[in-house]
Amino acid sequence: MDFENTPTPSPTPTPTPTPKEEKAVVSSVELVDKDTGTKKAKVKLTFSKALVVANETTPSLKLTLTKKGAQETKEVELVLSADKLSVTTKDLVEFATDTYNVSKLMINDVEANVDAIKSSDLKVAEEQVNPAT
Repeated sequence: MDFENTPTPSPTPTPTPTPKEEKAVVSSVELVDKDTGTKKAKVKLTFSKALVVANETTPSLKLTLTKKGAQETKEVELVLSADKLSVTTKDLVEFATDTYNVSKLMINDVEANVDAIKSSDLKVAEEQVNPAT
């Protein structure tokens, strides 16, 4: 038997599906549902285009806020809007009298670029009470 000349069948390449990538282009950040009495608000991030997530059924969305001038951080859960153009914190976030900045956005354990909004100061301002004249 001659084994040296036996042609080896070349394996047929099977196309691998390209996994969906977590892509987020954050265009703005703002506080919504503000309660100046308790100094709480929800943080809303708006994207320049609809957010693409690999696991759309239960995307893991976490935002890290850093207290301005300190090392103190808060990690909060986010909820994706139906149009996928924004995310809002699930619960009200306590700001007290402190100012916070967005330091990190994690989408399914992948860090998104938040450089465009890192310098935005988030603070619940005290209501101005104008005395009646």
